[in-house]
Amino acid sequence: MVGFDHRTRGSRMQRVLFLFIDGLGLGDPDVAENPLRDADLDLLASFHAPGWAPPPEGGRPPELPAVHRDRPLPHGGLVAACDASLGVEGLPQSATGQTTLLTGENGAEVLGRHYTGFPTRTLQKILMQDSIFRKLTEAGRSARFANAFGPMFFSLGDAVWEKPRMGATSWANRAAGLPFLDFAALAEGRAVFHDLTHDTMNGNDPRLGGATPLAPVTPETAGERLAALSAAHDFTLHEFFLTDKAGHEADEGWALHELRKYERFLAAVLAAVDLSATTVLLTSDHGNIEDLRTGRHTHNPVPFLAFGAEAERFHRDVRRLEDFTPAVLAGA
Repeated sequence: MVGFDHRTRGSRMQRVLFLFIDGLGLGDPDVAENPLRDADLDLLASFHAPGWAPPPEGGRPPELPAVHRDRPLPHGGLVAACDASLGVEGLPQSATGQTTLLTGENGAEVLGRHYTGFPTRTLQKILMQDSIFRKLTEAGRSARFANAFGPMFFSLGDAVWEKPRMGATSWANRAAGLPFLDFAALAEGRAVFHDLTHDTMNGNDPRLGGATPLAPVTPETAGERLAALSAAHDFTLHEFFLTDKAGHEADEGWALHELRKYERFLAAVLAAVDLSATTVLLTSDHGNIEDLRTGRHTHNPVPFLAFGAEAERFHRDVRRLEDFTPAVLAGA
């Protein structure tokens, strides 16, 4: 369990906006199949140092690489390599990586392996006990999961939790007893959909339960809405996972579409948020989209980007996925 004594906190927590982007690693700048080399990308276009390579079987690299960029990040942003291996050999996976990010507890060490997809019962217990949302709300802080959920989620009620179909972010939110945002909130601009622009909603995705499509929005509008939502809470999380899906398909066109869309969204967030009172953090659970040669996850570290009020502290303190939640709680 991550220790956290709320009695030591200051009277005001600096706001944190956490942008979780699935399957984004620090890839090789010299690999042609790395879509992050695209000329339309800047904020997302970070790479590991030329010539560096992760351990071929996974596990902790002897040292993390320097981050290579063509130009500095705007808004005084900082970027570092973050180890996603969890100290366990094999390809990092979503369930263990995300559980670790959102609790500070090393899910792969607990299971003895990396685990893909949705959290196991063991990982669910870790999330329900040590979720970052739960720790913050128990300390009197305001937290919000910004993603909107479709009608099927609400129609299933408690049954939605009975099978391993819900992601770690959802379990983390449930652990704190916080509400889930619906399509009414989305239509009113008080939530952001997982795809940012409502593309999958308007594509008649069957997971949406036959919902009436909502009007599409631009990535910029989604970014402005998330910035406004984050101003009302001490901690806000948005999850984007289409990068991982595009990486698994090894589809360059799809990968570029998702990365360019997210680049515009991120630029809008940073332009709209009050960086004097908010720290914007971006990281991932494992690599994937940065190397389209295989359609599999990678052993690469992930980028850790920090902008705003406490960027220097987070940049100093987060070098592994295990560090993220303790670093947020330390500022609470």
